[in-house]
Amino acid sequence: MLLFGIAMVAGSWMLRPNWAWLRDLAKPEDFSSRAIIGARHYFVTVFLLIVLFGLRYNVIAAAGWLALAWGDGAAALVGGKQSARLPWSRHKTISGFVSCIILVYCAIIISYAWTLDESTWLSAPALVYFGAVSLAVGVAESLETKLDDNYVVGLGTAALLFAGTAIFHLW
Repeated sequence: MLLFGIAMVAGSWMLRPNWAWLRDLAKPEDFSSRAIIGARHYFVTVFLLIVLFGLRYNVIAAAGWLALAWGDGAAALVGGKQSARLPWSRHKTISGFVSCIILVYCAIIISYAWTLDESTWLSAPALVYFGAVSLAVGVAESLETKLDDNYVVGLGTAALLFAGTAIFHLW
């Protein structure tokens, strides 16, 4: 897992927006920096999830990674240019915000169901906590900050789940 993370981080540093197969996916800032910045942040986040949680708390690493892939991805894809904007963020949409919350919640549930054999995590308080984590991550993702959304969603989900393990005995 650690070698995979290192390989992906190294590989993301080699990607260039002027390559034909990446040109349509690149953002304007990628061309000015001559690098696919989003991919770098994505794979650094995955690497940090592996290092911080993957060895001991693989369910948390998996939840953070799925939340990153689904929640952050949906927030960007679902909220089109014509969608209504959030009152507190001129760059984020209501539909992207709601889809982020829903898919982060799904990511958490699927990670726990897939990774853990026992169902100690399947209690009403834990499920409500997962909802609170999803809402908090959705709000944090929607805020206009200098911190890249990859870190906010992936590491934020994992950090909040880690904090909740002591409260709800999630395994």
